[in-house]
Parts: sequence; structure tokens; C-alpha cells
Amino acid sequence: MVDASVSVLEYSILISLALCLSSVMIALTAAFDKVRQIEDLVATPGKGLDEIRRVWGNGPIGRLMRLNWLFGFFTLRYLPVIGPQMKARLGDESPLVPIKLKLWLFIPMSIYLLSGVCFFVLGFVLGYV
Repeated sequence: MVDASVSVLEYSILISLALCLSSVMIALTAAFDKVRQIEDLVATPGKGLDEIRRVWGNGPIGRLMRLNWLFGFFTLRYLPVIGPQMKARLGDESPLVPIKLKLWLFIPMSIYLLSGVCFFVLGFVLGYV
């Protein structure tokens, strides 16, 4: 007889993988025009986000790297130790970015990160990793 808890965990792995991949696809395609607007507001010339945009370009991997750096800029700059350094090196949010525009970045990237963590934790619990 099949253990029901294992099958529920296996379905949870599949759901988290599907959420992770679909949120990345949404962030790279539909939401990326809004993310570009955020980059234009935050990436001051000569600072890190402007250089990252120039180096990584506009391909799929470049877009994913730019999304990760921009998400890191908005989330990690409030940490006491590395926050001020990150804010000084990467960019400036002197013109405040509207919250509706930030949500185009935060919702897909949060789903991407949380479902990715769930995928690996559940895989580790089940012994797949």
C-alpha cells in the first residue's frame, strides 16, 4: 500500500517546481517592461545596477540576473551591516519608486524564491537531493 504522506509531498514538489518556473517566465516576459521602468528610476549612471544592465544585456540569462540584482537591492538594503554599502554601490532611490511598480518585481520574484526554497527543502526531506 502506498503511503499517502509521501505522495502529498511529491505532489508538493511538483507544484513548487511549476510555481517556480511559471513565476520566472512571467517575470522574464510580461513583467519585465515594468522592471525596466524601475531600473530606469533606480540605476544611476556609473553605479552597479547600470553596469549590471550593460554587462548582462537583454537575453534571458541577463534578464534573470538583472531581476535578481534589482530584487536584492530593494530587499537587502535595509540590513544593518551590508545595507548602506549595497545602497551606495548599486543605485539610488531618490525618486521614490511607486509601490504599484515595485509589485511587478516583488510578486513574481518572491514566488520564485519561496517556491524554489520549498522545492529544495521538500526534495531534501524526501531524499531526492
